Amino acid sequence: MSFIWSPRPGRRFTHTRQVVLGGIAHMVKALRQTKVRRAVLVSSSAVYGQADGARVDADTQPVANSERAELLLKGEGLWLDAGPNYTVLRLAGLYGPGRVVGIQAVRDGARWWATPTRC
Repeated sequence: MSFIWSPRPGRRFTHTRQVVLGGIAHMVKALRQTKVRRAVLVSSSAVYGQADGARVDADTQPVANSERAELLLKGEGLWLDAGPNYTVLRLAGLYGPGRVVGIQAVRDGARWWATPTRC
């Protein structure tokens, strides 16, 4: 059995702190009581903080340039410290109208492959 958790960020920083840090602590505690083999936390590419158009990939070191990004990194750390089967997946453009590349293809049930120029 696997488990994926994708908390939506709050509009207020206090709410985000409660969801990210408090929520992750509660989830780790609850998951330790189950037979989950792998747990994936969906995080955000906002932790990179590069605003100069630089390309980032899995090898890019995060540069938290905001309180929210710092909080996300702390939350990721809590998750990863829980054990070797806890993974973080950072996705970009998750929330907001028109921000998910290829969403119409997904809605239409069509195959869609990302290209570097479209991501």
